Amino acid sequence: MRKFIATLFMASLAAFSQECSHLYQYDLKTGTIGPKGYLGDTHAAYGIFAFRNNGSKFYIVKGKFPTARFLSFETTSGSKNGTGKSLFDTQVIPDLGSINPFHDGVALNAQPRNYTLVLAPDNAPRLGPNQITFPKRETLISLYVRYYSPTQAVQVQLSDLPTIEAYDLKSGKPAECGSGWPVENFTNYPQFLGWLSDKPSGVFPFELYQWKKGANSAVGKYAQGHSQMTFDEVALIRFKPPTFVKTFSGEGNFDSNAQVRYWSLCATNFPNNQGLVCLADHETPPDAQGFVTIVNGGGPEVEAEALKRGYYYIPDIRPSNSKMVLYAYRNILASKEFKEKEQYKGDYNPKARICPRDVFLAGECEWWN
Repeated sequence: MRKFIATLFMASLAAFSQECSHLYQYDLKTGTIGPKGYLGDTHAAYGIFAFRNNGSKFYIVKGKFPTARFLSFETTSGSKNGTGKSLFDTQVIPDLGSINPFHDGVALNAQPRNYTLVLAPDNAPRLGPNQITFPKRETLISLYVRYYSPTQAVQVQLSDLPTIEAYDLKSGKPAECGSGWPVENFTNYPQFLGWLSDKPSGVFPFELYQWKKGANSAVGKYAQGHSQMTFDEVALIRFKPPTFVKTFSGEGNFDSNAQVRYWSLCATNFPNNQGLVCLADHETPPDAQGFVTIVNGGGPEVEAEALKRGYYYIPDIRPSNSKMVLYAYRNILASKEFKEKEQYKGDYNPKARICPRDVFLAGECEWWN
């Protein structure tokens, strides 16, 4: 009986639907330099469909698999972005006759590449193979659509986000979209709160942390390192990067044998919920010893010295009244073996040191030599 009802529902969708994409909020620009809202990765494009729910509607989400490193759909509930449900790219069943290019061995430019999702209250019948739910009694609901690292720095446009149509849950007929609500993008907490952080002496390892608020569940836990830091100081960060799926060129196939799908390290403006500068895996080949070393500081002298030493440089673009730095290191879709045995452990966990600028320029900030 449920299959019959689902068939009737889906058959009624073709006519007179109302498109609801005007309710999207978004931050689509990608690149190394931000800022990016939601404390996000600057290499990620975010579309957020935020709507007021009364339990009477479901939504049909239609799009094309992007040429990107990672795609996810994730619901959150309430103004504080409570944990919801998620679908990752490999979990999405393509439309009949289409191909999911995120599956192993499938060409990245495979065509056609269409998908359909059902976004419905958790009391709804099964309406399609890719159904993602939200609490029926929660008023404020959001669907996050994430595109990570679009191929060859192609910028995601609003028209690239999937279309969304509203339907009445009881009749299956088209319904009005309803109203949206403003999702918190940036925050305005004062920078002096940075004084509440400590300043570790010497070298300090990153710590594991789970950001539940609007976090990407494909990451699981993040590694983060933070410290007080003045603008006359430099941060030196070093770690062994995991192997990753090398698809940034847009050519070739996905390969699940890599340790992670994607990794990045971001300098953030934590009080204001901003990702400032992010280096991603494809930008940072490891050195001869298999390590990536990143320098975060200000001024052409620091940049020149970093590059001379074979390190990667990210500029310090914190607000002028900033008191602290916080670095977020994310691994997306880590393999089971890597997650259990090595992720965020030993050399795979970043270590950092804060040094005066003149100490770094003199070559005396390194701890591994």
